[in-house]
Amino acid sequence: MATRKARAEVGPIAFDTPQDGEVLQGIGLESVFRVAGYLGETEIGHGSSFVLNHEVTEEGVRLWCLTNLHVARVILKLHHCFYAFSRSGAPDDLVTNAPAGLRVYVGESTIPVDSLVVPKGQFFKPEHEEHLDFAIFSFTVPLDRQTRYFPFNKNSKINAGSKAYAIGYPFIMNLSIADGLVSRIYKDGDGDAERKSGADIGFWKWGIQHNIAINEGNSGGPTINELGVVIGISTYFYRNKDGLKFSIDASSIYEFISDKSNLEEITIQPLVRKLALRAIESARYG
Repeated sequence: MATRKARAEVGPIAFDTPQDGEVLQGIGLESVFRVAGYLGETEIGHGSSFVLNHEVTEEGVRLWCLTNLHVARVILKLHHCFYAFSRSGAPDDLVTNAPAGLRVYVGESTIPVDSLVVPKGQFFKPEHEEHLDFAIFSFTVPLDRQTRYFPFNKNSKINAGSKAYAIGYPFIMNLSIADGLVSRIYKDGDGDAERKSGADIGFWKWGIQHNIAINEGNSGGPTINELGVVIGISTYFYRNKDGLKFSIDASSIYEFISDKSNLEEITIQPLVRKLALRAIESARYG
């Protein structure tokens, strides 16, 4: 059963730039969503995401969102959930037909994610390359929904000492905004001295270090500058360490996803069914 395929296109990537200060007055916040893995009514992990662009279809407006790969990978936890479900004596058809996957919270509703586009070869690796910790997913909303979203491009400007903001859904809280300062910009090859001293920052080939308060659940949300332009995607923080928070640099993500040969598509429901069937087999013979 095929769950992956090469994708020729990943939706339109073209972005509007708001007027100075528009985003910080609230325009664009409706484009930041909570995304979660689920089985039935139970969540198995969540993070944040934000709209890159949209396209109008006969079914509605298809939104293309960016999040972290490690957020999208929560769906792989379904194998353990299905295994426990099967071991409890649930019939096979109940396991394979259980509502499960990724969903996005839009107002009072939830909408299932239909597909993921990820860095090629990374999704199923036990440990993906952390500087490739991003994924694009799509879902469809009604035609009457209007969404303004943050500009995202290869020319986002940021320097050490610049003011920045992180937007997302920390823990189980509602949408929140936190601010801080950029401490350092890492590029490929930077951080060699820290790695030699044993610091665990080797993966920040394309990273922005800052002191914005981000927590579990913020992963995948946008890090923006004072003009509301996306400069990164909130990704990582050191526990019990002040000021050591990291976002993956937006310009590097933009450059990577602009080459479609770097990407592959994973369709959600075939993957969920495959995880269920493997879990049933493991429960039966394991």
